[in-house]
Amino acid sequence: MAEMPKVPAREPVQTEAVEAKTYPDLCLMSLEIATDPRTLKKSVNVRMRAFNFETKELAPRGSGAIKRLTIPDVEAAADQIPALLQAVGAIGACLSPLMKRDDILKLMAPHQKVVATQTARLAALDEAEATHDDRVAAVQAEIDAVQAAIAAEEDEVAKAQLQADLATLNTQKTLLDATAAEYSTQRADAQNLLDEANAALEPLQAELTPVEEALGM
Repeated sequence: MAEMPKVPAREPVQTEAVEAKTYPDLCLMSLEIATDPRTLKKSVNVRMRAFNFETKELAPRGSGAIKRLTIPDVEAAADQIPALLQAVGAIGACLSPLMKRDDILKLMAPHQKVVATQTARLAALDEAEATHDDRVAAVQAEIDAVQAAIAAEEDEVAKAQLQADLATLNTQKTLLDATAAEYSTQRADAQNLLDEANAALEPLQAELTPVEEALGM
């Protein structure tokens, strides 16, 4: 059979050698504890992957990197491996308060959202009212000045103009008073919603604290 002729490259290409790596450890990838609804027997399915703990690297897929273990009946296996039942029981004992904590947090979430929303609303009202108070003070100062000018003015035409200016300022003051009343209503509403949310959170927090303490949080 004829062979293709050798064709030398003008510049040889050199590739880096692939570094050999060792994965002496195992990393838990999944753990399933299931209970048969008919027999109530607990089974365990474990999937682990070759791992290098020092470099924190998982082995590539293939080449036996994935290890699987199935224990169809934990209680039966516990006769030979007592620690197995203890381990499964410990997981259950840990998961129970975790699930309770999750349930409490779900109940708290909408109230916490109200607290955050109304707290931000009150902060915005603080800023708006501060700006509003400055505007009220400025308009009141103008009213006082115009009233003083009217009292001192002898020319009827000029006095009439000042009185028109005063009427405009008084209208502005009336509008500002209405705005202040609206701010007051909004503040009362926000504070009421905030108080209700905090009142709802209080017993939930009291229930949550011992659960988190039991979890070592």
